[in-house]
Amino acid sequence: MPLRKEHAYTGPHRSLAQLAMVHGTILTSWPLVQTHPCEIDGKSYRAIFAVEICPSIVYLLPGNLRVGISHITGSWRGSGTLFVNLAAGRIYEIGIGYPERGRVSFRLIEKPQG
Repeated sequence: MPLRKEHAYTGPHRSLAQLAMVHGTILTSWPLVQTHPCEIDGKSYRAIFAVEICPSIVYLLPGNLRVGISHITGSWRGSGTLFVNLAAGRIYEIGIGYPERGRVSFRLIEKPQG
């Protein structure tokens, strides 16, 4: 599955040091688990081909944002929203958890620098 990248801000492209990066999670277990950022502050970044595809990586300006998330496990679909404060030059991964049967939870995990 190819990576789909989006620059989710207006204006010219900026250096990575000026941006925050949020990336999804793909677990190649059975069934396949995919979790991706799909909306930023209410704007959709979904692409519709034969199926709905959300970006694998989203580059954002730092600050307070609302991130809409899509989660697919086999034939089961879920979604959620995180309210986050992102810092410039940081990389964040969408973490998933299963607190109880039939539910999924999301959190952002800041990755170590370097």
